[in-house]
Amino acid sequence: MLLQGLNYGTDYSTFIKISDRFENYKFLNPQLPQKYFGNVPNKPSVIPDGFKKIKSENTFRVFALGGSTTAGFPHPPNGSFPRLLKRYLSWNYPKIDFELINLGMSAINTITIRDIINDVLEES
Repeated sequence: MLLQGLNYGTDYSTFIKISDRFENYKFLNPQLPQKYFGNVPNKPSVIPDGFKKIKSENTFRVFALGGSTTAGFPHPPNGSFPRLLKRYLSWNYPKIDFELINLGMSAINTITIRDIINDVLEES
């Protein structure tokens, strides 16, 4: 507890504030893959999909969890299925605000998802 109080070590919180520019948003922690890949030279990265800390009344929030396919591999992030699904839902239901947050990371498995699922459910 002393080390945590002194902010020693890497913060592996699931969601963090990444910048004062985005004060009202949370993002998937870019350091999270390091927890699972340690000293691997080419660690997977996270998709920088932010979401509002406080969900608006007319917002339907969906978190997409998974590996490479969810992250969008081999396409750029705009070609991932969460982005395509958000566009589809927004076009077909224009009165609803959809937040589709892509939590995909290449090379992960259910252990990673099990570790973060409670945090994801708290934000849903």
